[in-house]
This record gives sequence, structure tokens and C-alpha cells, in this order.
Amino acid sequence: VEVVLADAFRFVEACGDDRFDYIAVDLFRAGERPREALARPFLRAVRRIAVANALVAVNLFHDRRIDST
Repeated sequence: VEVVLADAFRFVEACGDDRFDYIAVDLFRAGERPREALARPFLRAVRRIAVANALVAVNLFHDRRIDST
């Protein structure tokens, strides 16, 4: 197991030929998920670095109790 703590957007672009069988996408800034975390360019990059039959887990947690509105 290798845990990487890095800027996810830069990391997936810098992977080159590296491939992964498990990818966890858990991206929040100040309690909110950045828009680009679910944008097509990032998701395509995640798919590119995932091996066939990889497990990709995306944290989509939302808690109404902490809404800013």
C-alpha cells in the first residue's frame, strides 16, 4: 500500500505510465468539494491511471448541517 498526499490534479497528470488498482478521490477545500473534482478532464485522467477492473472510490459526502447557505 502506498498512500500519496499531494495535489490530486497535478498528481494524476504526472503519473506517466504508472497505473493503480485502487484510487480514492477525497477532495475538499474548506469543507467543500472543488468543482474540478467531478469535471470530465480530471475523471478521464483518473480513468487513464486506473488498471482494468480498478476500484475508484469518490467521496461525495454532503451534510446539510454544515451548509453555508
